[in-house]
Amino acid sequence: MDRVQTIDVGGPDMVGAGRETAQQPGVPASAREEFRRGWTVLIGALLCYIVSVVAVPTTTYGIYLKVLPDALNVSRSTFTTGSLLPPIIMTLMSPLVGLFADRYGVRTALAISTVGMAVVYALMGSVMNSFPTYLLLTAALLFVGSATLPVIFTRAVNSWFDQARGLALGCVLVGTGFTAMGAPPLVAWTIEHHGWQASYLVIAAIVLAAAPAIVALVRLPPWDPAKDNPSAPSNSGMTLGEAIGTGAFWLIALGFFLQATAAMGLNMHMVAMLTDEGMTLVAAARIASIIGAAIICGRFLIGVLLDRFFAPHVAVICAVMFAAGCGLLLFGGVRFAALFAFTTGFVIGAEVDFIGYLASRYFGLRHYGRIYGCLYSAFVLGGGVSAFWVGQLQERTGDYRAALWVAIALMGVVATLLLLLPRYHSPSGKPGASVSV
Repeated sequence: MDRVQTIDVGGPDMVGAGRETAQQPGVPASAREEFRRGWTVLIGALLCYIVSVVAVPTTTYGIYLKVLPDALNVSRSTFTTGSLLPPIIMTLMSPLVGLFADRYGVRTALAISTVGMAVVYALMGSVMNSFPTYLLLTAALLFVGSATLPVIFTRAVNSWFDQARGLALGCVLVGTGFTAMGAPPLVAWTIEHHGWQASYLVIAAIVLAAAPAIVALVRLPPWDPAKDNPSAPSNSGMTLGEAIGTGAFWLIALGFFLQATAAMGLNMHMVAMLTDEGMTLVAAARIASIIGAAIICGRFLIGVLLDRFFAPHVAVICAVMFAAGCGLLLFGGVRFAALFAFTTGFVIGAEVDFIGYLASRYFGLRHYGRIYGCLYSAFVLGGGVSAFWVGQLQERTGDYRAALWVAIALMGVVATLLLLLPRYHSPSGKPGASVSV
């Protein structure tokens, strides 16, 4: 299907000239050493993802979907057209911030992004009084917050970690799990007691409080290629053009586009789905918060599995789990809502984990930011399309059953695409050190 190119990406089992990781001064020689040196980077990246422009809006969308359409005098289906903004803007911005990370580092971008997000959230809680204003401020939030997308902080994590890369990414990407556990109940409680405007002001304060720690802790290592060290192991791999020329790139992009198309919209509509079935807003928010626990459990587990098993096979298992959760909700009703929420959170939590890991293992870190940015754009585009089509289908059918059936079918296609991915092999026969594509 493709040309074959073997890429050194600094795996743990490299021999001879390929074992640059152990020979380069200052580069950690073991997983334990990687964690000893890079744990503060993980803390900063975790905080960044907790308050990121993807975590907070996604986990609270279902709650605002119940209150903002009435407050802004629009129908629910019209309001959901705003969900088309994230895929458009993030698709444009992800490769750009990836390019910035590859060339200039991360701290300035993170400082501007986090402070800018806090300002926009404050404006949403103080001046937003119409649907056009909502669209304008949402676009501004996505634009200024683009540096908090995983493309930048996973660049830092992947540079600090190689032998424990899967676990390190899992430790960081649980951030949305904490957001999903805490944000929906907090926002729902604030709306019920103080109004929806106050909820945006609370979010603004949290983001602003986290900004100094994020900027201080997320950084690239001394041996990163940004430091002009051409022999560094993280400087190996494909260019963006070379990656785009492989079948693996397109299988990953299409697979995770379809997976996001299937899962993200149901996640964002979950509170509305459950309240339509008779649950109170607070009760539905509690169910939705299970997604957070699932993301946390799933990302730690997925991180461990990625360092031990072939990643596409692990991804197929996650896709099947989500399809099973949809089936249980379809045939068993809301008594299976908690299990559906758990499987939804598990697969959503795994997606970004897989994209970052697969990008580094198949294509290396030489142009990781640009390659990851393009793959992440496909994922984000799928998520935005998902929220829109789920809303439109619910509007036409009167419930979410048809959407659940479509999601199950899409997950079947996803599993097929992932099974077509080629293996990556090291000279010793263990996964992770080099890739054949």
